[in-house]
Amino acid sequence: MIVFKTKEYPTRFGMAVYKDWETKEGIKVTEMGSIFTPDKTLGASEIVSILTMAYFAVKSGCRKDGIEFNFTLEDFLDEIGNDEIQAIVEVVADGIKTYYEGEAENKRQPNV
Repeated sequence: MIVFKTKEYPTRFGMAVYKDWETKEGIKVTEMGSIFTPDKTLGASEIVSILTMAYFAVKSGCRKDGIEFNFTLEDFLDEIGNDEIQAIVEVVADGIKTYYEGEAENKRQPNV
């Protein structure tokens, strides 16, 4: 869940989210993992990149749950307060972790 404009919204980190994020950002999700290394200080572009992924995850979660979410990415970025960023970073970090765990599991599966 992510709180946006005082309302909780569901998040969903599926392939559509990663595709949309990669298209918007121009880099692969696998390159984003380095952002979440311990003691890394995030710059503005990295924070915006994380918030962009959060936006796509909220859109996906709302679409799946039938919840209206009619905000643009710019609306989302403009309305997120500094006090909300850390919680959002943690949600996205968990989503990326799930992605990497899935990739590792896929590599262990035998080809059929």
